[in-house]
Amino acid sequence: MPRKKTAIKHTFRVIAALIQKKDTHTNLFGKYTSSAQKNNKTEKEQATQLFHDCDESGDGILELDEFAVMLNDAGLHRSKSNFLLDIFEEMTPARAEGMNIHDWCEYLEMLTSVSALKADIEIFFHYADLDGSGGLDAMEMKEVQSSLNLRLLSTQEITRFVMACGAEDENGDVSVDQIMSMVVLTWLRRERATTIKCVVIR
Repeated sequence: MPRKKTAIKHTFRVIAALIQKKDTHTNLFGKYTSSAQKNNKTEKEQATQLFHDCDESGDGILELDEFAVMLNDAGLHRSKSNFLLDIFEEMTPARAEGMNIHDWCEYLEMLTSVSALKADIEIFFHYADLDGSGGLDAMEMKEVQSSLNLRLLSTQEITRFVMACGAEDENGDVSVDQIMSMVVLTWLRRERATTIKCVVIR
């Protein structure tokens, strides 16, 4: 249980850093990005093959529509398919119609990070879902923060986060997939903004 609670605390800190737009989110996400950078030669070859299988036009650019067809053919649940498409669209270079092979490999590397993060978010979600309803509301998040002896987020910040994830109102709840989507997409946008800032400074 101590190890599990440590993971839960870490996940809450990740969410708090993203909500408050703190630079510490980069260090907190290091746990996930480091494991994603250990792809071996076989995995890269498989990634390349998958790219060419999806690129039906054979133009060396994987478009969103082509990727959507592949996900549909794979029979993925709609929520997971939409999530993968959202990340694909977010990571597609600005003004580009799709991804080249380099962008694709970065996308798959991100998904490796995401799979580790998703496991932690699911642990956090089930711990925080105090009433076992399958949904997480602002009150539950506030109580969990207290039970973890953390004082990172105000009641207003927690409420705004839950509503941003898709809750219908201040008392509404959200699913684990909605939280996952919000955390990952916010992380990607923050990383992109940081990269652009570094380039401008140089």
